[in-house]
Amino acid sequence: MKRLKRPRRRVNASAGTRLRKDRGASVFGPGHTRHASTRGRAIATARCSFIKAGGERCKGIASAGATLCYSHDPARAAERSSNARKAGRAGGNGRSSGLSETAEAKRWIRGLIANLLKGDVPRDIATAAFMGLNVLARYLELEKRIREVDELDELAAEIEEIKRERTYERGHAS
Repeated sequence: MKRLKRPRRRVNASAGTRLRKDRGASVFGPGHTRHASTRGRAIATARCSFIKAGGERCKGIASAGATLCYSHDPARAAERSSNARKAGRAGGNGRSSGLSETAEAKRWIRGLIANLLKGDVPRDIATAAFMGLNVLARYLELEKRIREVDELDELAAEIEEIKRERTYERGHAS
């Protein structure tokens, strides 16, 4: 049985600095293994200095010029929060994004039309179903407008914050 070798990691003398091989960007385009930049030499990358609740150190790589990774840097807390809000609105993991409801409604309408034309569904029932679908379409449009207004409110708050920061910087520049 052939034994697979695990890549070795060398740790520098200073705590939290890990040496890794930098492969750089491929000189010959995607799919090629020959790389430029450091030509296979080891480069130092700083580990995040955050200590987790269990006493274990974070294994993330620190951002350039910082001692903490993206997940633990307090200066990036607002950015993480904004990204989480956007991800939550996008849906996924069983939550609908609005697009799935629209696609489902379109499939249902097509099926209803096909059954109506075949004579499987009486005309009065199809009429009532289409009235209900019209109400659903209006509701989806209202939901979309509410989302857009929420996004605009968020953007306005960000603009106000930037405006306050610039005003503060101008007042303390001299």
